[in-house]
Amino acid sequence: MFLSKQKKGGIVYLYLIESSYDRETHTRRKKIVKSFGQYEVFAKEHPDELKTLEEEYGDQKKKAQQIREKSITDFFHKGEQGTNIAAEINCLFPQKTAHLLLRKIWDDELLMSRHLSYLKSMDSNPVKFNVSNLALYFSTLKIVNPCSYFKGLELSPRFLGDPMSEVSSDDVYRCLGYLSAHKEQLFKHINTRLDTLTDRKHSLIFYDCTNCYFESPYNDSYWYRKKALRLIRKQLRDLNAGYAALSDRELNQVIENTPDYSVQVDELLEAMGEPFRMHGVSKEKRTDLPLVSIALIIDENAIPIDFEVYAGNKSEKKTMVKSIRALKEKYQVNNAMVVADSGLNSATNLLMLNDENLGFSVAKSALSFEKKIREKELDLSTFKNMVTDEGEVTPYRYKIIDFKTRKAEFTDSKNLVQKKSLDCKLLITFSEKRKERDLANLEAMLVQAQDAVQQNKEITHKFSGWKQFVETNTVEAEEANTSENDDGKGNKSKRTKKLIAVKLNEKLIEKRRKCAGFAGVLFKEAPTEKTEYQPSFISSMYHKLVKIEECFRIMKKDFEIRPMYLREQNHIKGHVFLCITALIMLRLLQRKFAENNLPLSVEKIKDLLQNEHLTMAYRGELEPLLFKSQELPINNCLRVKDEETEKRMHDFLSGNKLLDVL
Repeated sequence: MFLSKQKKGGIVYLYLIESSYDRETHTRRKKIVKSFGQYEVFAKEHPDELKTLEEEYGDQKKKAQQIREKSITDFFHKGEQGTNIAAEINCLFPQKTAHLLLRKIWDDELLMSRHLSYLKSMDSNPVKFNVSNLALYFSTLKIVNPCSYFKGLELSPRFLGDPMSEVSSDDVYRCLGYLSAHKEQLFKHINTRLDTLTDRKHSLIFYDCTNCYFESPYNDSYWYRKKALRLIRKQLRDLNAGYAALSDRELNQVIENTPDYSVQVDELLEAMGEPFRMHGVSKEKRTDLPLVSIALIIDENAIPIDFEVYAGNKSEKKTMVKSIRALKEKYQVNNAMVVADSGLNSATNLLMLNDENLGFSVAKSALSFEKKIREKELDLSTFKNMVTDEGEVTPYRYKIIDFKTRKAEFTDSKNLVQKKSLDCKLLITFSEKRKERDLANLEAMLVQAQDAVQQNKEITHKFSGWKQFVETNTVEAEEANTSENDDGKGNKSKRTKKLIAVKLNEKLIEKRRKCAGFAGVLFKEAPTEKTEYQPSFISSMYHKLVKIEECFRIMKKDFEIRPMYLREQNHIKGHVFLCITALIMLRLLQRKFAENNLPLSVEKIKDLLQNEHLTMAYRGELEPLLFKSQELPINNCLRVKDEETEKRMHDFLSGNKLLDVL
C-alpha cells in the first residue's frame, strides 16, 4: 500500500491505495483502501497522523533505494552476514561491482569527484545531475560492457546500487557536452594528479593519430546544408503562402536559383561552424563512412597526457603542429623528445618541434631514402654492431649520418613567409631477420605481378600491393550499353580506357631489394639538451611507439570507441574523453598490480573487473542480503583432481587479487 495525492477540480485529495498484480490481464489493479479528504485540511487538522502515514506508506521507491544503500554499506563495512537464511530467499540477482572498485581510483587517487564538484560550484548555471557519478559509470562501462549510451542506462540495474536509477537520457548527453566543455580544466587536473602518482618527468612523449568512423553514409557537410535549406524553406513558407504549395525539392530549386536566398544559406552554413564528421583517409579502409581524427599524446608509461579530436578530412601532418603547441602551452613541456611514426614525418613538423625547443625521433622508411643515401650509405662494411646499455652486443647494425630536411615554408615573427631546412641526424639500422622478411614479402608479391603480366590482366588501384610492380599500357575498349533511349532503342556502346599489365617495373624491384633489411630514424636532441643519446636508445624509442598503438587498439577493440553513435561535436569529444579516462584508470590499476609483483596485461585486468560481482538475495519484505560470488577459473576444475588443478583452485579461492590491490 502507498499514499497517493490526486488532484480533482483543482483540489488535492489524499488516498491510501493498495496495488496488486493481475496475472490474467498482466496489469496492476489499484484499489482505494481509505480516503482522507482534502490534503490541506487533513494536514492542518491531523499533522501527527499524516506524519505516521508518510513514514509507513510514503515514497516506496526512495525507501527501496535506502534499503539497497544500507545493504551495500553493511556489506562493505561489516562483512558478510552468516545466518542460515536459505529458506527465506525468493530470488537471486547478480550485481556488478566494477564501478565501486574503480571509484577508489576515481575519488581517492584522481580526486575527480572533488574537482567536478568544484567546477560545478564555479558555474553560474550549474547542471542538475551528478557529473562525477555519470562519468564514472560510463567510463566503467567502456571497460566491462561497452555499448551505446542509451543501452548503458538500461544496464544500470545490473550494477550494485542501480547508479543511474534517477538519470535520464537527456542527462547523459548533457554530461557528454559538459565533459567536452570542461575538457581542458579536467585534463589539467588529471595530469597534476598523475604527476604525483607516477612521478613522470615528461622527458619522453609519444604522439600518434588514428581515426574513428560513424555508421552513417552522409557527412556533416551534407547534414549542415540540409538543415540550412530546411530553415530557409520554413521561413519562405511563413512569409509567402504561394511557396506552401511547392514540394521541398521544388522550393530547394527556387532557393538555389535566387542569389539572395543562396547567400542566406551560405551565412547559415558559416554560423554552424566547420563540419566535423567528414570523409577522409581511413586507417581501417572505411572510406565509405565519415570520420573524426583523434590525436593522442602519451608518456613513457603509456598513460595519456592529452588528446585532441579533429575533423575527419584534416591531414595528420597538419594537425600535429596544433596539438604539440597546445601541449606546451597547457603543461609547460620543455626539453622533451617527441616520438612519432613516419606518417607524421614532414619538414614542417620537424621545424615546428625544433622551434618549440623539443627534440624528436621519427621513423623514416628506407624506401624514402634519397638516391644519394641508397647508393653511398648502405654499405654494411661501414656499419657498427649495436650495443645495449648493459654492454650486450645485439644482432642489429647501425650507422649515423648527417641529414638535412627538405625546405619548408614557415611564417616568421614579422609574418613573412620564408623557406627553411633543418639539420639533424639519420640513424640507419640493419637486421638480417628484417631483410629475410622484406624479401619474402617482395617475392610473394612478384609472383602475383608476374602472373598479371603473363595474362595481360586489367590493373586497378595501380599503387597498392603487388600492382605497384607492374607497368601498364592504356588500351581503349568498348562497353555495350544495355539501357534504352526515349524511342525504346538501345544506346550506342561507349568507349572506355583500361590499364593492361605489360611488364614488371624492374627499377622499383631493384630498389626494394637494395633497401631490404634497412630502416631509418630521424632524430635531433632538444636544442637545450646537452645529453648525447646512444644509438640503442634512439632505436628503442621508436620501438616503444608500439605503446601508443596499443592504446588505440584497446580503445577500438575493448572500449568500442567506434563506430560512434553520436552526431553533435561536443558529444563526440565527451565520448572520447570517457574512453581515455577509462584507459587512464586501467593503466593506474596495471601499475598497482606491478607494484604488488603481479604484472598483468590490460586485457587480464579488464577480465577481472568484468567478473567482479555480488549476488543480491531478495527475501520478500525483509532486507535483501549480499553474497560474494565468483566464477571458477577453469571449466573442469570440479571434475579433474590433480595437483595443478587443486593449486589453481587454492590460489583462486584464497582471495581476490583485484580487491587485495585496491
